[in-house]
Amino acid sequence: MEIKALKGLLLRKSLNIEAICAGVSYEAQEFTEYLPWNDGWICLNLLRQAFDAGLIFKIQEVGDRRGKIAWNDEFPHKTNKTGGPGNNGYPDPDHTMKLKEAFKAKGFEYDGRSLRELFGRS
Repeated sequence: MEIKALKGLLLRKSLNIEAICAGVSYEAQEFTEYLPWNDGWICLNLLRQAFDAGLIFKIQEVGDRRGKIAWNDEFPHKTNKTGGPGNNGYPDPDHTMKLKEAFKAKGFEYDGRSLRELFGRS
């Protein structure tokens, strides 16, 4: 199975989390999600929908009026190319199914949008 990195694409849009954690400061961070090449388009589509709804990241308070951006653990994220499910990596033959189920539980389903429609790129 070929694994591709989704690096930065979901973070091109500003995180508008002021209302969620008013008064808590946090620094920008870069996150990488690895997607399987064969089903990656479906996963990317679902991730983008959830990102647009503000559900991919959360702010964790780590100190007095300080916060840290973190993955929202309601969705399974693959942050490593290797190491298997216990290390948030591949191989994990059930990952796409688990991801689809988690998104469906939140009301998201593949909507068929193209890369251009999802990210405004040509």
